[in-house]
Amino acid sequence: MLGPVFVDYVEPITALLISDLLHDKLSSTVRKEAAKLCSILLNCLPDRSMQIKLLKMVLPHICIELKTKMEKQDFRTVKGLAKEIHRCLHVFSKYKGTGDDVLLNE
Repeated sequence: MLGPVFVDYVEPITALLISDLLHDKLSSTVRKEAAKLCSILLNCLPDRSMQIKLLKMVLPHICIELKTKMEKQDFRTVKGLAKEIHRCLHVFSKYKGTGDDVLLNE
């Protein structure tokens, strides 16, 4: 676990993730590992507002990739991307019971 010490690097890595890694045309492994990195970056951020901001930046790009793979009927990749979306959303489970629904309110 990288933790809060890594918080200074989250923004540059996210920019690289969005611009290149999630949409890499040559390697499916690069795309797969980039999607895995999203939940790790979310865990590095210290507060909920920063996590939501990051999720709003990354999630549309993962969904674009998911839509593309569904159209091509690449169900193995669809399953992997759905799993990564679940991992990203699971980060917010620590806010459960606070009376604040993270995704509906933002």
